[in-house]
Amino acid sequence: MKKIKAGAALMAVTMIAGIFSGCTKTANVNTDRFAQICDKMGLEEYDFDEETPSGRAVEKGYYLVAKEDDARDYLDDHFGESLDEFSSSFGLEGIIDSNTVKSFAFAAKCKGYTDSKKAMDNGKLKDLEVDGAFAIQMTLDGNYAEEIFKTIEDGLGEYEISYEVFTQKELSYSKDSGHLSIHLDVEKTVDALLDNPNIEEAGKYILSNEFLKQVKKLTGDAAVSIEVNGADVLIVGGGSVNGEPGVLRDFVKAFGLAQDPLALPVNDKLVESIVSYLTDLSIMYLQSTQPVDPVPDTDPDTDPTGETTAETTAETTVAAASDKVGISFPTKDLQRWNQDGDLLRKDLITQGYEVDLQYASNDTNTQARQINAMIDSGCKVIIIAAISPDSLNQVLQNAKDKGVTIIAYDRMINGTDAVDYYVSFDKYMIGQIQGMYIEAMLDLGRPEGLYTMEITSGDPSDTDGRLFYNGAMDVLRPYIDSGKLQIKSGQIDFEATCTEAWSTDKAWGRAESIIGKFYSGSTTLDAWLCLNDSTALGVTKALETAYTGKYPIVTGQDCELENVKNIINGKQSMSVFKDTRTLVERTVKMTTQIMEGKTVEVNDTETFNNGVKKIPSYLCAPVVVTADNYKEILIDSGYYTADMFG
Repeated sequence: MKKIKAGAALMAVTMIAGIFSGCTKTANVNTDRFAQICDKMGLEEYDFDEETPSGRAVEKGYYLVAKEDDARDYLDDHFGESLDEFSSSFGLEGIIDSNTVKSFAFAAKCKGYTDSKKAMDNGKLKDLEVDGAFAIQMTLDGNYAEEIFKTIEDGLGEYEISYEVFTQKELSYSKDSGHLSIHLDVEKTVDALLDNPNIEEAGKYILSNEFLKQVKKLTGDAAVSIEVNGADVLIVGGGSVNGEPGVLRDFVKAFGLAQDPLALPVNDKLVESIVSYLTDLSIMYLQSTQPVDPVPDTDPDTDPTGETTAETTAETTVAAASDKVGISFPTKDLQRWNQDGDLLRKDLITQGYEVDLQYASNDTNTQARQINAMIDSGCKVIIIAAISPDSLNQVLQNAKDKGVTIIAYDRMINGTDAVDYYVSFDKYMIGQIQGMYIEAMLDLGRPEGLYTMEITSGDPSDTDGRLFYNGAMDVLRPYIDSGKLQIKSGQIDFEATCTEAWSTDKAWGRAESIIGKFYSGSTTLDAWLCLNDSTALGVTKALETAYTGKYPIVTGQDCELENVKNIINGKQSMSVFKDTRTLVERTVKMTTQIMEGKTVEVNDTETFNNGVKKIPSYLCAPVVVTADNYKEILIDSGYYTADMFG
């Protein structure tokens, strides 16, 4: 089989749908039996060369059967290209092509089709209630199970999803039989879609803002199974929106599938990758065509992000310039990286640059591969928030050799002279602010009074985490040393208090253990120094489940939405706000100055030494957010909208 084209197999997977499930028995359905099953189900037969079935036929259910030349004609007509080209685009050349397909059959049924069509036509997605299913049957000229499933496996690999992350029960295929089932939750898929940075760029060409708001309210299930039994291939899929997937269950039972795909769990990583691929595909298509005007918003003043329609239109225009910028961010699991990535992408596109934004799922090898791909694709500037400060030396040497300028974004990159600039907030100051907040709230400067405190630091591999810690401890250490501020657990040093990957769950587990051992009964906990919001979230969860005393002061950083809600509700005391719009604005300005060959503006040339050289830097100032000022700083400034807080 020829080498699969990049990303093509994953698109095939999106047609088949999200998590592997192996079995030893698959449905044995050839074209003739397919027709018998459809008759028994009461579906209406159509000839493949008749007009498209009416809405009534779709509601009742219909099917068609085509063999030999008719099968190829049908596929040509409905896919708008030759079968050979279609197969090649999915990496299935030599498996499904003009010489291998002996017959083809299709069936569909959709309850609520007519009403749903009206809802779509009228732009009223809230009225959409649909329950439907489809089935596709192909008989090939031989057994291609192994090749088909290897193609799917390769396609997943293109998106850093290896079958090795699933159990053997969840994935199996052989030369003689194969089974793949996918289950997608509509609500989770929609959330992943709307969180994808590319949706702003791609979606606004074809969707109104009101439509996007309604999409967010959709619920339901979607699932697909593919089974290969010898030369026979059977695909059954469908689901529901705002309802229950009864029709799909009927199809699964009628065609004798080995397993109901709706019974499978939803795999979030695969959902995210499918959404990422589809939006990237949309971008590629839009870049190959002339941009069209966005559909007018029903509210001409604002879009869902709170920005004006005119600004959004300008920001989402696809760049025609040849200059290309890469953005490599650690993960999509934290809101701030999604938000920063979205803002950077849009603002750089507004400046006329082509942008390649990638998230590395907190895997250093993935980040290195993505950066190498950016270098090879011609990026002139790459903006990097490194997962680990010491993991990119080799790939950045490649960047330097090819004349690529590197901006370290909010995280320093150590041990290489290939870093050209650093843009961030004053990390030491952030820690100082947290320490001074505890100092002020407990009034530690007065002679009387003894207090208790615990510490949750950040990722031990993140140099910023140590800067936060040092800033806070330079304020609080004198009170700890004097005994005025007591750490009952004895866990004081950075290494004893750190949290791998800034994990909420790890912070939660450690906090519960500390509370159980040292703060049960009448022992009071007065403060908990948390160096960011994801760890603060874990600590507050532990306090809710394990602590019964007077609620302590809890610090944080980043002003994540859930943490701000906790601040409003008294579960977290403060968060240090690093207005990423300021950081993005400065980074875009720095990138533009580099691209245009101008002097790059910095405000610190001495402080930051990455072990090889001093890195010219621009530092932005952070501010404190509490329940008293969150509206002014976060809502009035447009960072969040009031409705986000209920």
